[in-house]
Amino acid sequence: MPAADHRSVLFVDDEPDILLSIEDSLEPYRETWQMHFAGGGAEALKILDQQRINLLVTDLQMPGMDGANLLAESRRRHPETARVVMSGFYDKETALRLVCATHQYLPKPCDPDRLSNAINRIFRLRELLSSETLQRLVARIKSLPSPPMVYTQLMAELERDEPELEKIGQVISHDPSMSAKILQLVNSAYFGLPREISHPSEATMFLGVDLIRGLVLMAHVFTQFDNSKMAAFSIDRLMEHCWLTGVVARGIAGAENLDTRSCDHAFLAGLLHDIGKLILMANLPQLYQDVLKKVETSRVPLAEVEADVLGCNHAELGAYLLGLWGLPDPVVEAVAFHYQPKACEAGSCSIPAIIYAASELEKIKDSLAGIKALPAAAQQELEAAGVSARIERWCELSRRLMKRE
Repeated sequence: MPAADHRSVLFVDDEPDILLSIEDSLEPYRETWQMHFAGGGAEALKILDQQRINLLVTDLQMPGMDGANLLAESRRRHPETARVVMSGFYDKETALRLVCATHQYLPKPCDPDRLSNAINRIFRLRELLSSETLQRLVARIKSLPSPPMVYTQLMAELERDEPELEKIGQVISHDPSMSAKILQLVNSAYFGLPREISHPSEATMFLGVDLIRGLVLMAHVFTQFDNSKMAAFSIDRLMEHCWLTGVVARGIAGAENLDTRSCDHAFLAGLLHDIGKLILMANLPQLYQDVLKKVETSRVPLAEVEADVLGCNHAELGAYLLGLWGLPDPVVEAVAFHYQPKACEAGSCSIPAIIYAASELEKIKDSLAGIKALPAAAQQELEAAGVSARIERWCELSRRLMKRE
């Protein structure tokens, strides 16, 4: 097999005019990316088997081997390849078929700038998660938390050709603790449903697969760690912060007219954005407590002290873990860059920017000063992310949402 090209992308569509349009629109990137084009699933698989492809972008509705089957086969043969759907066709049944095989979903037709930005961000994220610095830190950690049995069974059902929401609910119902948490969530004021939901299968219908996956993982991770290792660290406070960050992030995403899937991703990213802190405290407790003390005495931002002492920060470590678990790339990206959203170049009102704002607003929820209570560094970061003009409105929204919670 030829040597790997770090930025090779394969576009698949049965309409030659579409492929030609993509090729023309991405002409500025011809020197940066190695681009391949295929007119169908069978041709795409040949290219995947012969070339080292970093990113596959495919249409869904194609004769012969459709996009869903191509994605599944690509995942089986070449799991290292990032997989993106670009299609104008999308429904709940298709979503279930694609949830394990797809990293991102883009609309079709897709604006050239949006397409190129999405591709660049995927490449940047993949390079971040495979960095030598991060690998060295992971090597120092005795064990990364593994997904719970419920999650494993959930993924097994999702990987079936025709996964069923009812069976997904049945898997969850076999774990009484998890069932209670899921039902508590779906019946909370946060979702505002007109009647009470009493069975996990029904809850799954309302929440959707991505939210269920994130909630199962969050509940497992927060209950897995030994609190005795965290003498100077409140896991209860961290769990509250993550939960409210997710609630506020979803509210902001909705207020900014992001689509439903993006709102779900915002909630999940908020829920899991500080998971790296738990991993560090559980595996390197003394060293990480030293990091926290240094932050307190030096007033240097946490991510900078972590990078200085550990080689990388908790956001990158958390993103690495979520990437291993197969969460959607937009969630992994938001966690990786939640402390510095401008670094991911995703534009204003991106999910990383929303997570950063939601996290900072949650921290000042008890202040009467409103956005004036935000630290100067946070205000500068929000301005750099292009959302400072929105932050007062977001602050008012966050207060209402957290009061309701």
